[in-house]
Amino acid sequence: MLAQAASLTSPSWQTLAVALVGVTSAALTLLLAFILARRPQQPRDEEVLSVPSRPPERRTLHRRRGNPVKVLLTDADVQGNPQEAWVVDRSLHGLCLRVEGEQILPGTVLSVRSASAPKTVPWTRVEVKHCRPDGNAWELGCQFLKTPSWSVLLLFG
Repeated sequence: MLAQAASLTSPSWQTLAVALVGVTSAALTLLLAFILARRPQQPRDEEVLSVPSRPPERRTLHRRRGNPVKVLLTDADVQGNPQEAWVVDRSLHGLCLRVEGEQILPGTVLSVRSASAPKTVPWTRVEVKHCRPDGNAWELGCQFLKTPSWSVLLLFG
């Protein structure tokens, strides 16, 4: 009778083995789910084919769009009458300007200053790198000849 009572209270080795296999299986399943959840998803073949190809980005700094900022644009020596232009995006290396009027050839050096800047703010010299038609205006990609101070950069937006 005592032997029967002992066998009822202590689990047999088969019961322990089944419990151990169950706990081990659950732990391995959780580990596998964790590993798969952290792995980056690979695109399917149809997704890869549907992505349009773009030319490689040549810029080293991000260009930032924002509200257009009105600027004055004139020749390199600030001798001519300034004309209005708009900064449409900017970076630490340059500006993209929207200008109405005649085409400005790449390689041309211009001076630019925020229209809201006081007269004491210096003009910033830029070189036109490209000139593209934009409706009835031109879009000029301009590079700073010398990066202006942070306070002047902020005036461009």
